[in-house]
Amino acid sequence: YDGKGDPQKFNHFVWQMKEYLQGYSVKKTMYASTISNFLVEKVEQFFTNVVEAKRPETWALDKFFMELSNYCFDVNFRLQQQTKLNEIEQGNHSMRDYVHEFKELVQMVGLLSKQEKVSKLWLGFIPTIQGDLWLRGLSPLTSSWHKVIRAAELIEIA
Repeated sequence: YDGKGDPQKFNHFVWQMKEYLQGYSVKKTMYASTISNFLVEKVEQFFTNVVEAKRPETWALDKFFMELSNYCFDVNFRLQQQTKLNEIEQGNHSMRDYVHEFKELVQMVGLLSKQEKVSKLWLGFIPTIQGDLWLRGLSPLTSSWHKVIRAAELIEIA
């Protein structure tokens, strides 16, 4: 990853690295050092100047990606993404397109708990989907991400 300010490339890199670390059963203490092997150009310097200086074996994966995001994207960009996340709604988009855009924004903004993600997603669905989710016994405060997504998919195709 080269660190150029493209949120889709950044999110794809994050996904690839999570898959790699899990697939190769990398120890948590080796996460940051392992990911550094896939960094080029300016983000190589991020690793050297920021991560290495603070003992890479102590860096949690979420912290690493949050700091990398802060390094690659300016503060204004993150604030813009936060605003978009606060305002995003399904509108005329398909449920899948809405969820895809929502997930990208959440990944860029970070700092949301699992239940906060479900609640924000739920509140952005069109009213008919929200109503049908309630009728299926789901709740934005207690239901899991996967249950809400699966039910919303079924509602949309019904």
